Amino acid sequence: MASHNCHCTACQRETGSAFSPNIIIEASSVTRLPPASPTVPAHRGAPDSLPPAGPAPAPAPAPGAENNATPPDDDDLLRVAIPSESGAGQTIVRCPRCLAALWSEYAYGPAVRFVKSGTLDRAWLVEPDLHIFVRSKRPFVTIGDGKPQFQEYYDRAQFWRPEGLERWARVMVEVQKYWASSQAGS
Repeated sequence: MASHNCHCTACQRETGSAFSPNIIIEASSVTRLPPASPTVPAHRGAPDSLPPAGPAPAPAPAPGAENNATPPDDDDLLRVAIPSESGAGQTIVRCPRCLAALWSEYAYGPAVRFVKSGTLDRAWLVEPDLHIFVRSKRPFVTIGDGKPQFQEYYDRAQFWRPEGLERWARVMVEVQKYWASSQAGS
């Protein structure tokens, strides 16, 4: 639906970097691949290069992950609730094998994922549409891509492409069901 670089302090802490590139997408559009041996991510100069990254990560495979032929379901993922600069909080969803952050879930619940674009095999193909929480941007980061910048979050109706807004309207049906069930359980 959209892509942004988040410069908030929570993303800086979570990633150990200056910002977090995120892709906002429907959960139904995300397909997890089965666990594989760790590799060094490819890059623009060598898009098909995935050299081995060394020994397998120390954590034991998640139950059922021994069979790499079957894609895992989301039940084996690690979910960690952390604060966010917006005050709404977020849940970081991690791979149980390598502990990489895969996506975040916010108040919209599990129907909307903020996928960490660095987890993609060809991450360089995803450019941000805009930058958020630049009030917390690290001083050494210069944003020179000409994309809109926001001190905090933004009004998606003003900045998303029509196709993204249409997809958002469709996924909001699921989000509203999630909100209703959350309130009913309170």
